[in-house]
Amino acid sequence: MHRIRPASGPGSSLALATVLLLASALPMAAQWSTVAQIPPAGRYDDVFFLDAQNGWTVNSEGFVYHTTDGGTLWDPMAFLPSYLRCVEFISPLEGFCGGLNGTFYHTNDGGANWTDIAPNIQPTIEGICGLSAPTPDVIYGCGIWSSPAYVIRSTDGGNTWDHIDLSLQASALVDIHFLSADTGFVSGKGPGPDEEGIILYTTDGGQNWTEVYSTGVPYEYVWKLQSPDSGAHLFASIQANPNQGDTRFVRSLDRGASWTDTIISNLYYYVQAIGFLTPQLGWTGGDNALLETTDGGTTWDPIYIGQGYNRFFRINDSTAFLTGQRLYHYTTDLPTAMAEPLPTLEAHTFTATPTLTAGPLTIAVDLLQDTWMKVYVLGADGRLLRTLYDARATTGAHRFDTDLSALPAQPLVILLHTNHGQQVVRVVLK
Repeated sequence: MHRIRPASGPGSSLALATVLLLASALPMAAQWSTVAQIPPAGRYDDVFFLDAQNGWTVNSEGFVYHTTDGGTLWDPMAFLPSYLRCVEFISPLEGFCGGLNGTFYHTNDGGANWTDIAPNIQPTIEGICGLSAPTPDVIYGCGIWSSPAYVIRSTDGGNTWDHIDLSLQASALVDIHFLSADTGFVSGKGPGPDEEGIILYTTDGGQNWTEVYSTGVPYEYVWKLQSPDSGAHLFASIQANPNQGDTRFVRSLDRGASWTDTIISNLYYYVQAIGFLTPQLGWTGGDNALLETTDGGTTWDPIYIGQGYNRFFRINDSTAFLTGQRLYHYTTDLPTAMAEPLPTLEAHTFTATPTLTAGPLTIAVDLLQDTWMKVYVLGADGRLLRTLYDARATTGAHRFDTDLSALPAQPLVILLHTNHGQQVVRVVLK
């Protein structure tokens, strides 16, 4: 950091005045900051603005917050007994909130009171991870990150809902983004056994879906979908297989007809969120490193503002919000400042011992909150070798003892995936 020191001697006052005048003429540099008024949580999974003033954010503890001044002040609006994954409003009063554990909420008073409408949808849904309302009448939702894969659709403003089963084309769905009432995308992971990250595309309101992109790597997700300009440029994040050893993102320059992936780094970063303010300026990240590009994704640099990133929401070409363990705000009205990396605070305690083993392995998980829990053993090629757990799990200690001696010697990834995200322990099988 460069600091300007006051000069001494003749002419110093004039020199200092000149420096200050020039500095005052410079534009304020854009910067991320933490929304201090909102308390930390396991994770804020979504934020949505109906316009530049009215916004809502939801978190893993079940709280809904609302702002009416563009995000300066936030009021706690409601508590819902669920992990809240997504939120979307179609008017200042009417909105929807997707939860886990089979919940899907509706409000008609701006978020003060909510009703669980999941029982009205058949077949039964496990929850909703993503919402997209291209018009006030046409609303889509998708789920669920832990499986199964389905889309729900309303064409009457949320009064009735259709269920679209996508289990033949996907094993899990995370996000949904519609450009119009009929044309849109869902992201997640494909069917087994490899479960590669995928994007599916529809032009008929979700009746038929075509795979337009696959990562080609086992056990990956295409996590979030985003556009800064109504679909002219589309971006998607990849939650990569930890054994792949790199970090990638996906983009489309033809309104989603075709997609290409680009390497961000030859190092592995855990990524879920992605968002572009303009086609050139964007961010992606997942734990304590937020990767930033200013050239449309050709080069990226890590910056540090928080951790646990999940949803990016663009307000306009100078303002955005990002969710994580806190809510983060990007604006051009803040002076430049440097931040140091924060220590990664994992949502749950997770160990695997010993890390060098001839076969016997003990995995210990201490869950800080009820969650869906997946515990997988991934091989050196990234493929799933063993499923140790894949079901709902309660708060507290869980232990898994397994013997991997029948497998060939190789580096392994022991993967814990919960509602809060993904954690990894690396083990060498000798």
